[in-house]
Amino acid sequence: MNERTRRRRRWRRNWIPVTALTVTVAVLVVGFGEHRVRAVSAPTSVRAPGEGDHDVAGTVELFAEGVHEIELEFDQDDYDRMIETFQDDGTKDYIDATITIDGTTIEHVGIRLKGNSSLAGIGGGVGMGGGGFPGGEPPEGVEIPEGGGPTEGFELPEGMELPEGMEMPEDFQPPEGFEPPGGSEAPQGGRGQGGGRPGGGAGAFGGAADVEKPETLPWLVKFDEFVDGQSYQGHEELAIRSSGTETALNEAVALELVGLSGQPTQESFHSAVSVNGGDQDLRLVVEVPDSVWAADTFDGTGTLYKALSTGSWDYRGEDPLDYSEAFSIESRKKEADLQPVIDLLRFLDTSSDEVFARDLGEWVDVEDFATYLALQEVLANFDDMSGPGNNSYLWYDFESGRFQVLTWDLNLALSGAAFGAPGGGAAPTEEQPSQEDPQPSQEGTQPPEGGLGMMGGGGNVLAERFMADETFSRLYEERLAELQADLVDGGAAEEIIARLEDSLLASGGDLIDSDTITSEADAIRTQFG
Repeated sequence: MNERTRRRRRWRRNWIPVTALTVTVAVLVVGFGEHRVRAVSAPTSVRAPGEGDHDVAGTVELFAEGVHEIELEFDQDDYDRMIETFQDDGTKDYIDATITIDGTTIEHVGIRLKGNSSLAGIGGGVGMGGGGFPGGEPPEGVEIPEGGGPTEGFELPEGMELPEGMEMPEDFQPPEGFEPPGGSEAPQGGRGQGGGRPGGGAGAFGGAADVEKPETLPWLVKFDEFVDGQSYQGHEELAIRSSGTETALNEAVALELVGLSGQPTQESFHSAVSVNGGDQDLRLVVEVPDSVWAADTFDGTGTLYKALSTGSWDYRGEDPLDYSEAFSIESRKKEADLQPVIDLLRFLDTSSDEVFARDLGEWVDVEDFATYLALQEVLANFDDMSGPGNNSYLWYDFESGRFQVLTWDLNLALSGAAFGAPGGGAAPTEEQPSQEDPQPSQEGTQPPEGGLGMMGGGGNVLAERFMADETFSRLYEERLAELQADLVDGGAAEEIIARLEDSLLASGGDLIDSDTITSEADAIRTQFG
């Protein structure tokens, strides 16, 4: 049992007396304190220095099993301005809101839209211009067929680029269940026939995002955005996720499997979410990897970085400002900088194959990284560090001087939503041979040009060079076999699926019918064969 699990269990045993004490303190703080708030995010704190932190205890353990309840309240004008700003230029502003979690109300909480392709249905090209590309124009060398055809109305998700010189084929067909932005009808079938949402809901890329139904939108909740030091049960942030399935069972199962693999993961819970007294929608709420999460997850000292969807792992020189859209610092922000990341990218860009193979272990935890890549395969997660959104975090350990790549954003894992990515859950077609054997099937197999990401988009130099090396790719295959045996063949995955399915059947019946719960649980089972 790791230290994090022990801390969670100690909290579960002692949360009632701790809660009572904290509520007493909170009453005194609220009774004698005063908060000044603004309707938009401000760069300065609204709490005077020295006032101390304010952690709201609540009355129900945040990650207790079952369906929780979350109510959001905010001013409609603030919401309308936030949506307009996002549609204009992709900026995601915070607005002031009140959140009630399982009966406990926290005021002056910052909330903003969260996600990229999951917001496609809102319009505006997801902050990429009206054409779905940065500036409204496709990348250089990319040609879109005249007259539309099957691709009419189709927009590439934010951060995704076709390889240089590649043209969108005239007969391109998105996966079954995909709902393109703007309401265009998507052809069925084609590569990636695993489907968008097994339960028949929104498409894998968020085509159902609707500003008229804010309870369905992906949200980032930041408790301390307007009140410095405010948190809820020790958490500064929570993500209300957008899922590739109606139940979000796929992401909940995937998150638990990440933890069982020995990799850092995030806890999650299902919740009935409503906005301004409106209808409830079943959502998955997930921990956010931030400074609090990092301190709770890693024993040593280090810095947490996030790979941004607006960037890439390209080496851009030594100026940190050139990486502002590629990586962000998520912990120790006042003392950390991007130099360790820049050093890594320089090594990946300039090292020969011989030097890469010899020295990679000085930069990256090689065995852990092999586990990371193999885990994405087991989880049928094409939208990882090599995918269109660059979805990953990096933990840099000060003592070892090495990086660890962390899994993040599993809403499309185990959902059948893949454009032919390795292990992406897509049923093989005549043009796509069966991948019953793990990839690479031959030692030293070179990944397809353009990376492991969707349709060749995205890609990641670390993953590509790692898999191109015979020794490293063999280590990947060993880890893949171990994870298959431990997580799937050993019954761990089925145990998690059954437990979460039963939990939703017992407490989620008012939000989603039992047939959908059962069918989506069964769809996850089919991902494991």
